[in-house]
Amino acid sequence: MSQATDRMPIGVVVERREIDNKWIDHTWQPVAVIPGAPPIHEWRHMVEGDGWVQYHAATLDIELFAKETEGYRENLLGMQPAVYVVLRPNTNPEDAHEIEVFHVTVCPYEAAKFVDTMDDIMESVPMPPEIGAWVREFIEKHHVERPFIKRQRLPYDPRKGGLGRGGSPGAVMRGSRRRRGDSRMRPRPGRRHGAGHWRTSGTNRSIRPMTAPIRFRAQSNPSRRRSAGIGPPASAVPPTTSSRSS
Repeated sequence: MSQATDRMPIGVVVERREIDNKWIDHTWQPVAVIPGAPPIHEWRHMVEGDGWVQYHAATLDIELFAKETEGYRENLLGMQPAVYVVLRPNTNPEDAHEIEVFHVTVCPYEAAKFVDTMDDIMESVPMPPEIGAWVREFIEKHHVERPFIKRQRLPYDPRKGGLGRGGSPGAVMRGSRRRRGDSRMRPRPGRRHGAGHWRTSGTNRSIRPMTAPIRFRAQSNPSRRRSAGIGPPASAVPPTTSSRSS
């Protein structure tokens, strides 16, 4: 990450609240931040109530970067500008508390990286007006509008194969099958393939016509038998007589 352009120390207030659950008996979550808080070396008790207690758990710096002003601006344009706080389980066995304040930021894009982490707790707290004014001044000083550049589609080249940009996936797959000699693109033995009833040989895949279906159809019709050269000529066939006498 690039060097921070500006920073501000803030105190993070976390709350421990008792809950009615058979798996856990309490939860932790950040509830507020204190702009310009002094550094501390241990948790400070602040206020408590029926089943809950709040601590000043840590003082960390909010760092602002000139290349992340787009995220800061999106935060300020929202309905409720927020400071994002990340809590992480404490791995120090000598510490009296089971969690620690790991990170603070005002960039929603950076905070989104901690959402899918199993052990981290990422929550947003309301942004105090002092921090909002400081962030707004930083944006006005460092923000640079970047024009949107639409990515151009590349024309499909069948010689390259694969699912290229702008090409048809189906066309790519069909072309690759023909180049590889996929048997699925050829007629299979014993199957009718088109009007000519072609079939392939199992050894050299040569193509020859199937004459059996034609012979079968010719036997079912005398005129087709004669045209196919199977039966006797028409002159040798006696004329048919009606079974009813006139």
